[in-house]
Amino acid sequence: MLATRPLNENQLRHFTTYLRLLADDLDFLARLDEMKRSGREYEQVRRLDPLIDRVRRLLEVLANTAASLPEE
Repeated sequence: MLATRPLNENQLRHFTTYLRLLADDLDFLARLDEMKRSGREYEQVRRLDPLIDRVRRLLEVLANTAASLPEE
């Protein structure tokens, strides 16, 4: 285990900001009307729905892990 945090405070702040922005983009994508439409032409789009949830959960784990890294 590393004795110090691998990112300095500024890098950690930017990293968590990017994670939050990516999570916001995924939330927006999940709310698109195309995600709720039926029909063959939207079949591939609907397949993204479970993947969006999975990536969203992984982002939360990553953000929590980054926040719990030891201080410098």
